[in-house]
Amino acid sequence: MEDTTWKQRIQALTHIILNPTTKPSFESQIFISNQIPCYLNWDYPPILCTKITSPSVYLKWAFSFYLKWISR
Repeated sequence: MEDTTWKQRIQALTHIILNPTTKPSFESQIFISNQIPCYLNWDYPPILCTKITSPSVYLKWAFSFYLKWISR
């Protein structure tokens, strides 16, 4: 969160509060991933992360998402 502006934080928080869901739409995922930094333990894909340069991050995210999915 250190890399985001307060405006981005407020927009993301407002979006999450006004659209509470456990299965966010693709558009919602894109919006949130564009507003706040990416973390591998989130359900949101790291598609728009600007600081990620390694393609292995996508593989790590997909693998961690898969592990969470099969554990349910």
